[in-house]
Amino acid sequence: MNRIAVVLEGQFFSGEHLRWSLCWPTPNYAGSFLVTLICFAWVVSGNGWRRATTLGVEVIGYFLLVKTYSRGTLVALGAAAVFCGATQGWAQLRLSWRIWMFRLLLVTACVVGTGLGIRIDPRHLSEDGAITHRLELWRGGLEMIAAAPWRGWEAGESGRAYMNWFEGIDRTEGFTTMVNSYLDLGVARGLPVLGVVMCGLAVLLVLAWQTSRSAIANPDRIERPANRPFGSLAHQSLGFLMPAAGASLVAWEVSNVFTTLWIEPKLWIVPAISCAVIAVGSYWRREYVQWRWVWSIGLASALLSTGGLLVAGELFRVRQNWLPEPLAAGTVVLSARETLPPEAVLRKDDGRDVLLASEIARSDLVVWTDNAVFGENPGKEIRRWIETLSRPRRIDVCDPRLANGEGVAGSAGATWVLAGDQCWRMALAPADADMVLLHPCGRPPDATRKHLIVVLPEFDEEGMNTVWQSWAKKGGVRIAFSAQTGEDIRSAWPAVMNTVCEQLADQRSVP
Repeated sequence: MNRIAVVLEGQFFSGEHLRWSLCWPTPNYAGSFLVTLICFAWVVSGNGWRRATTLGVEVIGYFLLVKTYSRGTLVALGAAAVFCGATQGWAQLRLSWRIWMFRLLLVTACVVGTGLGIRIDPRHLSEDGAITHRLELWRGGLEMIAAAPWRGWEAGESGRAYMNWFEGIDRTEGFTTMVNSYLDLGVARGLPVLGVVMCGLAVLLVLAWQTSRSAIANPDRIERPANRPFGSLAHQSLGFLMPAAGASLVAWEVSNVFTTLWIEPKLWIVPAISCAVIAVGSYWRREYVQWRWVWSIGLASALLSTGGLLVAGELFRVRQNWLPEPLAAGTVVLSARETLPPEAVLRKDDGRDVLLASEIARSDLVVWTDNAVFGENPGKEIRRWIETLSRPRRIDVCDPRLANGEGVAGSAGATWVLAGDQCWRMALAPADADMVLLHPCGRPPDATRKHLIVVLPEFDEEGMNTVWQSWAKKGGVRIAFSAQTGEDIRSAWPAVMNTVCEQLADQRSVP
């Protein structure tokens, strides 16, 4: 087993070490929550018992953080420390560098003592499945953003869409999100929503930076005018809460790179407090806020981040022969990059190449899937099939959980493929459409069609083969069998479908 981190019966392990989740759904959630809290301990001032108590709290926090064995939260901790230290300036750092070195030694001791060092050893990172699978997932997420940059792939469907249309056909890893809040938001909601979020986060960080630096650079000019409410709270926030809030927000933003945190409402508590502190502090020190720079950096961050994701996704898509794109809720269109190959759709007419309209029509397919027939990820089976096709096609694949059929028609002569309990939709198809019923469920309809083939499983698990055979023979419908299969067709797929397509072509050639 090449993965260092595994999950077993709700428990998380790193090698032989149990990862602590601390009552959170996952250790990554626990680590993200802890790292946002720890930042507030860095700015507590005082000597004697207060300093000792604060360091004791930090030691406990570092130990619990490391026991989650989350590498992403360690990166977030480092980024937050850099931000907090940078707000102090060189003069303050010369006075506090010893305490920062002591904190570094504490974290290092916890990392070595708990065995987390194994997970961050460069010799193991390249072989760790938790990293390699995540990189593949992120690459697929970039392609998904490029495929639907404006509207996204529907909320809550990012992991399922990835497994169906972008994950390796033979891979079995399961995902519910992009394991990255920014990618997940861009995939689910589109780049405009992600851009607004990135702009807002950048604005908050710039405000935290400017107000923190102004308070440190001008400690004697902190005013508490009578016309400004909550004077005492704002006064204290300018002294130490602003750097802590900014560092906490940095930790939150970095943690979101490695885990999808935005979908857990409880994890918003500390970041929301940090945002409130930054808002209050920025209002009180608004004379030091350079709004032109604030909004310039915010807009630049939004444009650079969304533009970079889109360009990266397009670069990855260049090598793909088939381009998936969400058409509507539950409907994905697969389009061949090179459509209409000359040898397939061109004929000579007085020395000129003429496009055959009939060939265009026959190149379209509409597929209504059924998980009982294709398994949990029908998209993988569709991709496995199209790799065997001799010429490009446009394929509309419909997930009956979400799709309602609106806008799903293909061309006027598209071939409809209906699987399992979706066979009732044959009444909705155009009258002249070719039709394939794969392992149909339920009772047959009253009417039949001329260009129709029924594919039945060799092992009749539902006990309906006899009924469908009788219906097919009565209507003159051709019957085919998928060998060595029950309701699940995958063991005979895609060979049986290619045979059926050839039979459909033969039917069309008969006057």
